Amino acid sequence: MREINETKLFYPFYPIKRKNDFIFTGRDLILERVLESISVPESTLIIFGERQVGKTSFMNQIINVIMNKSSFSENYSHITSNFTNQPTCISVDNTAFCKNLQGLLASIIISPSKYGLKRLFQDAYENDSTVQSIIKETTEITSNISLLKYRNLHKKNVSILDTKIDAPNTIHDYFHRLISHLSEKYNTELIFFIDEFDLLEDKNGVGKFIKSLQDTRFVFVGIGENASDLVKDHQSIRAKLYGNSFRIPVFNQNEFINIFERVEEQIRINQKLSLRFSKSYLQKAYNDSSGLPGYGHLIGLHTLSIVKKRHKKNPQKNLEVNEKDYQKAIERIFQIDLYNFEYALDQVNYSNVKDILEDQPNKREILLKLATLNSFGIDQSDLFSNINKSYRRGFQENLEILSRGKIPILKIQGETIKFNDPLLRVAINVVRHLYEN
Repeated sequence: MREINETKLFYPFYPIKRKNDFIFTGRDLILERVLESISVPESTLIIFGERQVGKTSFMNQIINVIMNKSSFSENYSHITSNFTNQPTCISVDNTAFCKNLQGLLASIIISPSKYGLKRLFQDAYENDSTVQSIIKETTEITSNISLLKYRNLHKKNVSILDTKIDAPNTIHDYFHRLISHLSEKYNTELIFFIDEFDLLEDKNGVGKFIKSLQDTRFVFVGIGENASDLVKDHQSIRAKLYGNSFRIPVFNQNEFINIFERVEEQIRINQKLSLRFSKSYLQKAYNDSSGLPGYGHLIGLHTLSIVKKRHKKNPQKNLEVNEKDYQKAIERIFQIDLYNFEYALDQVNYSNVKDILEDQPNKREILLKLATLNSFGIDQSDLFSNINKSYRRGFQENLEILSRGKIPILKIQGETIKFNDPLLRVAINVVRHLYEN
């Protein structure tokens, strides 16, 4: 019997890879809607949502289904059969290294990334004179103009203003020529998936670019509360984006529990063991998760490691995972995986939160109470009534302080208050037992 390998079943705070799509759960309805939109010629989609809701995992699953590499592909064949030619999916994940749209397009043209044009069309890149000419000219431009971050300028400090080349239009032209040539040469429909698009430093001109697209599909994925957070000039392409903007929500309880049910199924198939996560365990995990799948994977990974060791000492055919195992998993996170947990939270200023929890009791009370209440936000008056009377002093001022700064901890929308990043609620729920009186 093969030993349980928890690292192949749970992926805490990391996207589920394409080859491990069997662990992907939920999103059935929105997946079908997205596929229907992508199947429309020249479509452009925007997929957005809060941090850590599983946008990249969702994107990977879309690609798997379209490329007929998913265990679920047959479920959507009535949609994917609408493509005129066999599509090719190109995923771009180096957006953070691009300064603007021109840099992004240049990166798409020349990047050797695993699922990029250069890898997928290797023969053309090595032997096709038209493609090689475009690559050469694009490389020359990017070496003289700072389109990509961290790229040193030419020795003479050539800037966009100093060059005689109209860089934006030239890069656009190279891009359109390249994809038109590849599409015709290989009789394929190209679909570009741009992940972490929110990290693109300058998004000017994206709307205009989308408007100019022909015979090409784009899917922009990133953190945001609405489409305008990713495409600033979206008003100019309202008609093209109508019905093509999709918000990825947090998991509901059934979707969250399905993460663990899928693991139970895999263990039953591969290890011939009956493992069951109890209702109390699953309820506890969901309550602490804010509906974030990453937290489910984190607590599941450590729980399974604990249960596996117990099974080695005392082998049983039926393994029950209960609330005690949940608490042991929390303790284990603090013992050996706290660094990784904090690393997942570094972008939300977790160190600042720790300082507040340790040294500022009135603000701490606000955060602790808010973490136990509705993860989608609560009315300020309701939050105030839940605060211990000893800590109510300066309540409004503390809310304003916590909602300011470069990386605010809280977000105030009218009378509603919530955490600026849902991961903060998860973090505070995990550590609150250290600070509660």
